[in-house]
Amino acid sequence: MALDYFSSPGGYEADFYLPETRQFIQVTQNLNNAPTREREVRALQDAIQVLKPKDALILTDANGKDFQIDGVPVRIQSAVGWMLSS
Repeated sequence: MALDYFSSPGGYEADFYLPETRQFIQVTQNLNNAPTREREVRALQDAIQVLKPKDALILTDANGKDFQIDGVPVRIQSAVGWMLSS
């Protein structure tokens, strides 16, 4: 499985892109800090506009409330839970 990094024309970065499954993955310690949350979500917004993935995932220290960006589902999941379920 290929694993890529994505840098948008706007200068925002998505940590991982899996072209075979058309999925973006962002990784951050937590999303409780507003500037951190904005940065992670902004990177996904740019990436979604350019590559139109089927979904996105934010791995962090705890599960969170899922949401959508331009109709693309974004799941917030604990990194530990994700690793144990994979």
